[in-house]
Amino acid sequence: KAWDEANIQVTMRNTILATVIGVVVSTSLACLVSYGLARFSFPGRIPLRLAFIGGLVVPVQLIILPIFIMFRQIHLLGSLWSIIVLYSVFGIPLGVLVLTGFFGVLPKDLEDAARIDGASHFEVFWRIMLPLTRPAIAAVMILNGVWMWNDFFLGFILITKPDQMTLPLGIMNFRGTYSTEWGLIFASVTISIIPIVVAYLLLGRQFIAGLTAGSVKG
Repeated sequence: KAWDEANIQVTMRNTILATVIGVVVSTSLACLVSYGLARFSFPGRIPLRLAFIGGLVVPVQLIILPIFIMFRQIHLLGSLWSIIVLYSVFGIPLGVLVLTGFFGVLPKDLEDAARIDGASHFEVFWRIMLPLTRPAIAAVMILNGVWMWNDFFLGFILITKPDQMTLPLGIMNFRGTYSTEWGLIFASVTISIIPIVVAYLLLGRQFIAGLTAGSVKG
């Protein structure tokens, strides 16, 4: 009954689409930014890093009004792509915070050896450095993926079309002014956590390694 009345098959598809695209885009951009900030020295590097990380301390409620107006002007309001764009942007600060430290402690000898063999900057990044940061990347993907999957506020403000709604919005259909279907809400929540549990089981080892890396020296 929860599956049918909450239209979970549609809302879950939308949530999977928004979360996957948001995680992939934000993590990819964060990897590129973090590598540049960690491995290259240039004027303004520290202020630029602080500017990226500063995105973590800006509450989305503070900037939602200009975002709403901007998306309305570019005719993106009401579409699923509105939150996909925001997920892709809002996921970058956490990625930069975590990945910059990981890229920064990688041995420079590996980079020098690759350069001697004729590797370009991008080849060093793609073939040497990026595989070594897989635990950190997995941690960033899970942390960002969980909040994107569970996000209610952005979807509630920006999505107006029923066929574009995400899971949290679909579950809220069971909450009414005079009555609330708690059984159906709990059933829907149980269904909604299954993909997150599966993702954690698949990436759990990398996630733990990413959180504990650097805790022991030797």
